[in-house]
Amino acid sequence: MRAIRGVRTFVEQSLVYGLLVIMLILMILFGIVAAEKGINSLSGTDESQALVVSESPQGETNVTILGKNVAGSSEPSWSQQLSRDLEQSASPTGEAVDQASISIGTWLEAGARKVLDVINDIFR
Repeated sequence: MRAIRGVRTFVEQSLVYGLLVIMLILMILFGIVAAEKGINSLSGTDESQALVVSESPQGETNVTILGKNVAGSSEPSWSQQLSRDLEQSASPTGEAVDQASISIGTWLEAGARKVLDVINDIFR
């Protein structure tokens, strides 16, 4: 009798937990749909999805977020081009700041080691 009760309890618990997992998955899916509808209503777009990824016939990947095309153009925007130009140019000031920060970091590390060695010698 105990074995039958144990199996029955196990089956009942498995069904309850399975039902809870299914409910959780459904709630997550309904939450995502509700969030997309809310985002679209706030942004004023008529898209059915907040994020759309599609491929053009030329082989480019187009990404549209809230009705605005954010990727897929072959020519970079002026801000992206300016950023790339700034990243590629070497700055003497930047190199000097890099060297100064490395020197300060080395000096702080050496000072901290000396302080820790003195503290260590005191408590020995």
